[in-house]
Amino acid sequence: MPMRNFLRHLDHLRRDHTQGLTRWLFKQIGRDRHLVPNLLPASEVKQIMVLRDNKRIGNMYFMLPFLRELRQAYPDAKIDLMLIDAHQASIFDYLGLNQIFISNFSFYSIPQFLRTLLRCRKTVYDLVIMPHRSASDTVIGGFLRAKNKVAFWGPETVAVFPHAFRVEQRSNHAARSALTLLQELGHPTNHPDHHLMAFSSEEAQKGEEVVGALRGNAALCVGY
Repeated sequence: MPMRNFLRHLDHLRRDHTQGLTRWLFKQIGRDRHLVPNLLPASEVKQIMVLRDNKRIGNMYFMLPFLRELRQAYPDAKIDLMLIDAHQASIFDYLGLNQIFISNFSFYSIPQFLRTLLRCRKTVYDLVIMPHRSASDTVIGGFLRAKNKVAFWGPETVAVFPHAFRVEQRSNHAARSALTLLQELGHPTNHPDHHLMAFSSEEAQKGEEVVGALRGNAALCVGY
């Protein structure tokens, strides 16, 4: 058996035999006296936290459609975003976000991680939303204070996100799958053809100039 498959097999065994412990842990950290039983109407949602504690750069770009739609669904709300690395933050320029927090969630940066959590806990969010299932985001969500906590339902994560939706994602594409949560919250998503990149007007103009210079008089230009 190749080493990669062997390690995957070990990870599956670990998950199978620690599910009970994981659920118990999430139940303990998921206690939040600010939670309310029902979903707040959109007009009462003024503070939102989005969790995406992930290192993969592609997954960051795939968040852009969700954040654009979230901004339109809650135009008067302040939207915060939790990332794992400061280098990821510039991807989300020009989206009108209130603040981007960097979790530094790792064994080697526990002090920085705890300081970030303490800063975030000063706010009681109206909505904390986890658009993609993640153990680290579930842990972070458990420590945050909020009235509503929304995610896709899972036997382990529901202890932290009691307002989870038990539905199938309506798209297999990572850039669109999270839009199902917004639809379940009552916000139709009207932009099926999303451009993943977000540019300022100056960046867009500069890009057009560069493409024009590369293309020249050619009828077809393929660039990377």
